[in-house]
Amino acid sequence: MLDKSAGKSVRQHTQAERLVSKALRDIRQIGKLARYKFSEEEVSQIFTAIREELDTVQNMFKPPNAPTQPEFKFQ
Repeated sequence: MLDKSAGKSVRQHTQAERLVSKALRDIRQIGKLARYKFSEEEVSQIFTAIREELDTVQNMFKPPNAPTQPEFKFQ
């Protein structure tokens, strides 16, 4: 018999695999837009929006008190 934490882990992994697989399929669909003419600026806007959303979601996985990225400073 599986303990509750093992069952929870299996459910979490199953759901994560399903959602990530769907996201990857959707990203591949975005690649089909390459057959159309977009300016470099429009392409940049598409991928900037995707990267920003990925960063936002990735930060959701950090502990609440995790240090955040500092503001930009020249080094």
